[in-house]
Amino acid sequence: PFLYRGDLDPRLPNRARVLGIAVGDETLAVPYDALAGEAAAGEWASASVRVGGRPIAVFWKDGAASALDTPAIPEGTVVGAAAAFEATAGLTFRATPGGPIDRQTGSSWNLFGEAVSGPLRGARLRRAPAIESFWFMWAAFHPDTAIWRPGDADP
Repeated sequence: PFLYRGDLDPRLPNRARVLGIAVGDETLAVPYDALAGEAAAGEWASASVRVGGRPIAVFWKDGAASALDTPAIPEGTVVGAAAAFEATAGLTFRATPGGPIDRQTGSSWNLFGEAVSGPLRGARLRRAPAIESFWFMWAAFHPDTAIWRPGDADP
């Protein structure tokens, strides 16, 4: 990567996009490519993970363009967008073409962690400590990070 002089972690491609989650001393990288591969109808994906002993819900939506590879954002590479939320009240999620739905009440959620329909409409999930990053940057600061893979056991 441009201007980077550190050691590179070979577990993922250097410029792979990840959502890095840090809770206490534990970190997890959730690759966008893995989420995209799990996406319902190619639009939404969700993952239930555990970081630092806490259950975390990760939502990913296709369609967001990168602001880093072209002068005009709408012309950028489509990479999607991800966010992480504390999975309070034991909520778990499944992705549908219209967005994540919690399995407990059937409420629909958006990328901002807001319930937009169903019994929990108007409720908000608390954001988990996470950052969108390139793999080489996340791994440089968190060399012992775990990497989420589809099929990893839900919490």
